[in-house]
Amino acid sequence: VDNSPEMVRFCRHKGLRAHVMSMTRLDFPAAAFDAAYALNSLLHVPHDRFTAVLDGIGRVLRPGAPFLLGQYGGQNFDGVWPEDHHVPPRFYANYSDQEILQQVSGRFRIEQFRKIYLPDSGSRVRMHFQLLICRSPA
Repeated sequence: VDNSPEMVRFCRHKGLRAHVMSMTRLDFPAAAFDAAYALNSLLHVPHDRFTAVLDGIGRVLRPGAPFLLGQYGGQNFDGVWPEDHHVPPRFYANYSDQEILQQVSGRFRIEQFRKIYLPDSGSRVRMHFQLLICRSPA
């Protein structure tokens, strides 16, 4: 699933089944998937939509299915990243460890949480990678 038709085209070219779709409105039947992963994708979902996206992912997963969530975080932030050099600047929604654990544990069973520290990038803000291995509710 990607909101970008170009990214979906790229995936289809590689032989993958892909859909142009917003993660805020997953148009799949309940329990349609055996697993899900979100790697640096949910960090672009505004805080006020994050729980709805998690609920949607939980809805399309079969009971007990694995869900891997990985993204940069370590502090709460919701907006255009001031140090982003991408044109146009991108929106980021980062979470403190406590906040991401609270948001996810309300919807999934967290089996593992790991912080992966990155080399210092010279940024004013020190971030780390948050990796959560979860299961959908039974």
